[in-house]
Amino acid sequence: MVYEIISTFIGILALLISFGVLTIAVLTFLDKRNKKKKCPSCQHTGWAVSVRTF
Repeated sequence: MVYEIISTFIGILALLISFGVLTIAVLTFLDKRNKKKKCPSCQHTGWAVSVRTF
């Protein structure tokens, strides 16, 4: 009885943690993809290049 309750609780906790990690991974992937579209000059180096116009 107690074993089943603890196992269920641990299973639900593991699912919540894995879903949270998956959500963070997807958000990070989308953020990186959007940054590449906005900054084509930093695709090769990975660094943002500051361009000054006068």
